[in-house]
Amino acid sequence: GSRGGFSFFTVIIVMAMLGIAAGVAMIFSSQLLNVSRERLSRDELADVKQAMAGNPKLIINDGRADFGYIGHMGGLPSSLEGLYKKGSQPAFTFDIAKKVGAGWKGPYIAPLIIEHIDSLKQDPFGNDYVYSTTQYTRADGEVVVAKITSKGEDGAEGNSDDRSVEVLKREVFGTVTGKVLTPAGGPQKNTSVVLNTPENGVLAQKTATTDVNGAYSFSNVTFGLRSIQIAPSISYVD
Repeated sequence: GSRGGFSFFTVIIVMAMLGIAAGVAMIFSSQLLNVSRERLSRDELADVKQAMAGNPKLIINDGRADFGYIGHMGGLPSSLEGLYKKGSQPAFTFDIAKKVGAGWKGPYIAPLIIEHIDSLKQDPFGNDYVYSTTQYTRADGEVVVAKITSKGEDGAEGNSDDRSVEVLKREVFGTVTGKVLTPAGGPQKNTSVVLNTPENGVLAQKTATTDVNGAYSFSNVTFGLRSIQIAPSISYVD
């Protein structure tokens, strides 16, 4: 023992308590860090999806103005790097006559510092995002055309700490329909209709023929600025 001071036993107890407190503080700070990383993962996943499919809330002149990568390229990127690295992808060009453009016009997502560009493929836990374009149908009937997944804290895919975002087919693909009418207002049947739309970065054309009601339809058309051309028909009226 000692007089007017701490006993050796008391010092041991205090040191033990300090050690426990430090351990608890480390666990707590680690949990806070993981929560922060999880929140950042959710934000980054949302950013990647927006880069891919565009921002439907961006309106200019009463029309949607942002269709993302898919809007310019006419398809899903083969890898997430395609969103911020052009690589061998065709450069964007605009056809004045057809009033439609096609090609890469990125980057569709960018780092704060260009030297950190390769970190865009990693989640806040330091793991590469998992990107899949294998189409599947959910239990609620929604068709998913792409999925991006963060493997979470444990770095293993398929566990409860995974976080992911899905790109639904109805968010990026639609059906273009219309009618061709005669000057008198009647249906113009058996008329060729051409849809100008990008496919894999190159401007392509899809053709349909009007039915007896003058109606035409194009399915599985990616969202974006597209144009329609009606082939002129020549007829003789006695």
